Amino acid sequence: MGKLVFIQRRHDPLSEEEEPRDVYGYFDNTAVYKFEGDAALNKLRITLKIDLPTIGVFITQNRMIDVGKYFLAVYSAANCDSIIN
Repeated sequence: MGKLVFIQRRHDPLSEEEEPRDVYGYFDNTAVYKFEGDAALNKLRITLKIDLPTIGVFITQNRMIDVGKYFLAVYSAANCDSIIN
């Protein structure tokens, strides 16, 4: 299993600057998770699991992922003749 990588949702230009930005993360190539913090308990909890396709997605190798307000995009080298590095 890989290390847990956190990603903060990027700011949406049509939103208020003060709007909180969600935090997502992943540790393998199977899913991306939305996290929420509980300051009183000093804990993180998963509030949403987004399953990824089972073929062609390698976010743990190339980290090509973008989290927006309405969409999550994972860019993959599958079927585009790309070579990692």
